[in-house]
Amino acid sequence: MASSAGCVIVSSCSDVMDDRHWLTEVYILFASPYFAYDIYAMFVCHRHKLQVKGHEEETAAAAVGGARSTGAAVMSYLRSEFLMVLHHVFMVAFCFPTSLLWRQGKGDYFQGVLFLAELSTPSVCFSKVLIQYKKQQTLLHKVNGVIMLFTFFSCRVLLFPFLYYTYSRYASIPLSSVPLVAPWQCNLGAALLWPLQLYWFSLICRGAVRMFSRCLNSSTSTSGLVVYLGRDSQQGLNLNEVSRTVSQVINHPAYNENTNNNDITLLRLSSPVDFSDYIRPVCLAADNSSFPSGTSCWVTGWGNTQSGVSLPFPERLQEVRVPVVSQAQCQQSYSSLTNNMICAGLTEGGKDSCQGDSGGPLVSRGVSSWVQAGVVSFGSGCAEPNFPGVYTRVSQYQTWINSQIPSDQPGFVSFEGSGSTGAATRSSALSLALLLSVLPALLPALVLSWD
Repeated sequence: MASSAGCVIVSSCSDVMDDRHWLTEVYILFASPYFAYDIYAMFVCHRHKLQVKGHEEETAAAAVGGARSTGAAVMSYLRSEFLMVLHHVFMVAFCFPTSLLWRQGKGDYFQGVLFLAELSTPSVCFSKVLIQYKKQQTLLHKVNGVIMLFTFFSCRVLLFPFLYYTYSRYASIPLSSVPLVAPWQCNLGAALLWPLQLYWFSLICRGAVRMFSRCLNSSTSTSGLVVYLGRDSQQGLNLNEVSRTVSQVINHPAYNENTNNNDITLLRLSSPVDFSDYIRPVCLAADNSSFPSGTSCWVTGWGNTQSGVSLPFPERLQEVRVPVVSQAQCQQSYSSLTNNMICAGLTEGGKDSCQGDSGGPLVSRGVSSWVQAGVVSFGSGCAEPNFPGVYTRVSQYQTWINSQIPSDQPGFVSFEGSGSTGAATRSSALSLALLLSVLPALLPALVLSWD
């Protein structure tokens, strides 16, 4: 609507300074309450996203209900959308009153050009809709991304330079002199609004780079990636450690960065690994495995010992024992939970994986072997009551893992948990290490969502 009004106004004003159009003031009167409502609408969307997404740290407070829930959601909204709220408040409190009261009936052409900035809004909103419906891997999302990049740059980034350029031509003065003679309200508006457009455009560019890098190469660059095996501590000597570079990274094609669904990646090592007393494979759970509530598991890693607290020197490998949580119970904490995920933790909290553990293994002891049930994925904070850790369920990916290995396909182990212990039986002669493997070596790991 704004861009339509802008087109009509701009096309009707031949004199950029003195020509007037009735639609200018009418639209401003409409836009003021609309922008105020938009602030509220964005808050409602943000609160809904917290409730659906379920793994932000604010969710623990926002899920309580009542006034406390609303207050927590408002604070979370202001923290995450501060610049957008500031932009809208400035438009309602300053820009629109300026346009109605202080322009003295001049500059409708410039006002119409400002309305044209909204040409970029439909593509921005449509992008959010596609992400909400988990369509960011589709061609439609990529095409919309190109349109969004072009329209935002043309209609917002170039907006204020174009206005100053037009004014310089009309007044027959150098472009550098325009800020000295333009109304102070115009300079103030440009000084506050243009940096915001540049910042948002930088975010769009970063998203575009990520999207098109995935298009150009479905496998992430291996430059600088090294896998260390047999490591005990992050500081000091590790006499039993060996390292391998990575020759290929295989991301799961259906990975969703918003819900963390299919949060798994395979790493192909550049050369084989010899097993030893310090480097051993762990079996992968087969697709018919069962990990009922209460099944004891162990998770290891070098991550934080609690939220915001790093592992102290010498940063030795840590482990913690956590029970599996049923899908029904975990669903109450994370409404976006899928069958590709498995939860583990204590109802009272206190034991959990944490930031920096992402990609690490969640294993359970079978009759004759350790079996990997999950890969550290996400959670609400660390060891929070009623918010267990969420892990990628390895057994869901047997077919996909096999499809990525042309020869020497790995064996999987069927695990049948009883609620506290489990039994494991081989489903083939080979058992695949999740952190190292047979020729050619493969390493499933997490597409990081925390770190």
